[in-house]
Formats: sequence, C-alpha cells, structure tokens
Amino acid sequence: MLRLFFTTLFTFIFSVNIAYANYTGSGDLITGIEHFQEPSEQPMNLVEAQEYFQQNPVFSARSSLLNFGISDKASWVRLSLNNTSKDSVFKRLTAGQTWLERVDVYLVTDTLNQHWYSGDGERANHHLIPDVGIVFDLEVPAGESAILIRAQSFDPMTLPIELITNEEARQKDTINHVMSGILYGILFALVGYNIILFFTLKQADSLYYCLYIACFIVMNLGYSGYAFLWLYPDSPTIQNYSTLFFMVLHGVCGLIFVSHFLNLPARMPKLERFIQGYITCGIAVISLLVILQKHQPSAVVAFVFLSFTTLVMIVIGIVNLGKVRDAQYFLLAVSCSMLGLLLTTLSVWGVIPYTYQGYNGAVYGVLLEALILAFVLANRLKVIENERVTAKFLSSYDPLTQLFNRHSFVQAGTKIIQDDTKYNASISFIILDIDYFKSVNDSYGHQVGDRALCHISNLLQKYCRNSDVVARWGGEEMVILLPNTDMSEALNCAENLRSIIEKTPLCIDGEVISLTASFGISSRVNNENLDQLFKHADKQLYIAKNRGRNRVEPQRDNLSALSLNR
Repeated sequence: MLRLFFTTLFTFIFSVNIAYANYTGSGDLITGIEHFQEPSEQPMNLVEAQEYFQQNPVFSARSSLLNFGISDKASWVRLSLNNTSKDSVFKRLTAGQTWLERVDVYLVTDTLNQHWYSGDGERANHHLIPDVGIVFDLEVPAGESAILIRAQSFDPMTLPIELITNEEARQKDTINHVMSGILYGILFALVGYNIILFFTLKQADSLYYCLYIACFIVMNLGYSGYAFLWLYPDSPTIQNYSTLFFMVLHGVCGLIFVSHFLNLPARMPKLERFIQGYITCGIAVISLLVILQKHQPSAVVAFVFLSFTTLVMIVIGIVNLGKVRDAQYFLLAVSCSMLGLLLTTLSVWGVIPYTYQGYNGAVYGVLLEALILAFVLANRLKVIENERVTAKFLSSYDPLTQLFNRHSFVQAGTKIIQDDTKYNASISFIILDIDYFKSVNDSYGHQVGDRALCHISNLLQKYCRNSDVVARWGGEEMVILLPNTDMSEALNCAENLRSIIEKTPLCIDGEVISLTASFGISSRVNNENLDQLFKHADKQLYIAKNRGRNRVEPQRDNLSALSLNR
C-alpha cells in the first residue's frame, strides 16, 4: 500500500512537471533578454535604464528563468519583442515571484510608454497570483517593441519571465492550483491525524511532529502568496517578515521533534544542550531582526538557519544509526528534505540555473519527509497500541488459562449484580475445585499440572453460555457467575460440567490422566452481594469435598426458597 502511494505520488509530480514545462518559456514574441543590476543605490528611472542598456555592456540571458540571489540592489531586465502579425496580441507577463518587494513593468514602443507596478511591499492586488507570481496583462502592438522590468527585493531575487497567452495562463494556473491543493491536503491531513493521535494516545512525538508540519504549511502559504492575498492583504510588513520567521520556527520544531523522536535528552545530553543553545540563538536572532525590521539580514539568517538545521538533523540521524529504532527511516526522511531544500536554496540564490523543479525542491522534499515520518510514527504508535492492548489483556486475564482473573471477575460480577437488582433477575454463583490437584503435580510435575488447568478451563469455556462469566479464582479454583439463572438451573449446569470433566480425561503423550472436580453453588435470594455469594458457594464446596469429592453441593436454603416460590 505504501509503495503504491509513493509510486502514484511520484507519477503525479512527474506528469505535472512535464505539463508545466509545456507552458514555461520566453514566448514566441521575445527575441532577446538582457539584464543588469543598478550600479548605485540611487534608483534609476525608465529613461536612465534605457540609456544604460544602450551605452553599457549588459548580460544576455540564455533562459527566461532569471535569478540574482539576495541583494538589496534593483535589477533591470529588457525583453526585446517582435510581433510579426498585423494586429496587437494579448499576453500575460509573469515578471517575478510573489515575494518580490516591488516590480515595475514598462511596455515601450515608438509612440507609447505604459507603466504598471506591484509587489509585496505594496497592498496585495490582482497582479499577485499565488503559486504563480506577479503577473501583468499586456496588449503587445504589431512590430517591434520592448518590455522593461525593474525588480527589487530583500529576499532572493527570482524572476521566472513568461509571456504567454491567456489560454496557456489558465491551463498553467490550473496545474499549479491542483498541485497546491494536493500538497496542502496531504499536509493538513497529516496535521489532523497527529492531533488526534496526541489527544487519544498522549504521545508527545505526534504533537511535535504536528507543529513541525504546521510551521511548514504557514511558511509555504507565506512565500507562495496565499497568506498575503487572503489573510493580510493590507499588511506588507507581515508578509515581508512572517515567512522568514516561520522558516526559522520550522527548523526549531524539527529539532525539537528530532530530540524527542531519538530520545536525545537521556541518550546524548551534550548534543541535547547544543541543540537547545542553537535553538535559543536562532529564535533570538530572527526575533531581533524582525523587531528592527532588517529585511535582508533576516532573509540571510532564515535561509542559513534552515539549511544548517537540516544538515544537523542528517548528522544526528547518521550518529544514531543502529542505536535507535527507526533511525534509518528518520535519516531517509531528513535526507529527502535536505536535498529538496538544497535545490531550492541554490536555485533562488542563483548558484544553479533556476528551474521549476529546483524552485519547488523544498516542497517535494518536505512532502516526502512528512510521509516517511508519518509512516514511522504510525508504526511506532501501532507497536505502542499493541503493547497497551497486551498489557490490558494481561491485567484482565489469567496468563495460563486465558480466563478472567479475580480482579476482572469482580468488576464484571459487580456490574451484573447491579443490573440484577435493577431488573429483579435471578443470578447464581458456582465455584469448583479440581480434586486431588496436588497429587497431579506431585506425580506428573507442575508442567502437567498447568496442562490440567488449561484443560479444565477449555471445557468450561466450551460448555458454559456466552453470558456466563468464567474466571480462575486462584490455584486450582475456578468460578462461574450465571446471570438470569436460578438455583435449579445452576444445579443442572454444575452437574453437567462435573460429568463432562469426569468423562473427558487429559491425554498427554499417550498418558491418560483422569480428572474430577467438586462444585459449590449459591443463588441470590435476599439481595446478596458478590462477596456473600462467593462465601455461600465456597462453604458448599467445602461440604462437597468432605462428602467424597466429584460432586455438586447447592446451597440448601436456596433450594427451599425455590420450592416455596414454586
């Protein structure tokens, strides 16, 4: 089942990437892409940028997926266009990712200059499409023209330039939103599942894992643009810092989960102290930078902290291989996360070429990590639940005969007697003792004695009613509580059981061992409680043994009362 799920997931991701690639590119109107970074802190206007492109050497891009790393300097991009048709065409321009501080777009022709702008430094508007980027609807005139883009951000500067038709845009947006729906659906399901596990089984690992995934969801909603558009469209400051803060918090929750998952406080106290100090420093630094509103340093700290945290988690997993249960699965999970995060970090920093797959590497990595860890946690909880069920069984049943033990019999019997009082129903009590059981142990050994106890208990379970409560009281004594049963019926039941035991010897390795049992019976006449019923039946058992054993002795006053009632 797990293999089938992962196969389906990988197939879906691969097919989505292929479909996405069909709508990714510079577009058939773009004949060239050039770019440069502003040489000074003084912002350039459109005219100055056009002159710079004409008079200075600039970079020519081979791909429309541009990235410039983390820098506080603005970058200019010029798209040279050539519309060979006679009419204007309508296109949608994607000019950057949703977290860019500000993006200015200019459509320049011989007779007209048009200007639009957007970004998360401004109030959220229709130009921001979550999981797609900052987009602009353009009417590109016939002939040659140019689009100039000025982008600035204190976060990683990523500009996946696209100029596509509205139909292509709708198909691409559908793919993105379906992919996001599946991603968030899986992650929210994991969160809900672990919340239920925590409140039902009180397992702290489930809570820390839930917080770890929840922080990633908040972080992803932030940098994909959903949170900005839906939750705080009028608060650019929250948008600028919340994602960076939750990146650090995601790493912190991951380390806390690792610490408890691998039991580091008890096993590796020095490593645990290092983790606590590292967590404290990370939260303190990012909190101070957020309070001081130092955007660019906050971005650097968030990316470095999260990257180093994942590396630390891998090292911890390697160190604990073979020492802790499930350490190998944990290492596989965090390795997926680390690889995905590394691809995303290198991609948005500009170290490797920007690609859709690389940009979403962290998402794929964390999703795989979450699924693997969820499987491991579920397996652990299954083991814990099995241990709990086993412990409950052992606390309720006699381990040798598999009958109720005395404690469970008293609990069940007390409830039956309470119901008997409420509905005025008859109830009887039988106690039996295996005759000459000590001689069986002395003659054949205690192992055969145990087999004899199991043999008798199996006969009782087979020939008693489902409503009867059968238990091992102690030693070779067993008891039966018979609801809705008067003395006459109980006497017939006990006599039947006595006869069956006498006629069903124990056979071991060709040896036939005859067994018999003595029975004492009491019935409820004057609202006796369970303890009183036991005492009366035990007295009758003593009489049965004194009168020669292998017999049934009912409580005589119960028989008299029964005769009078009839």
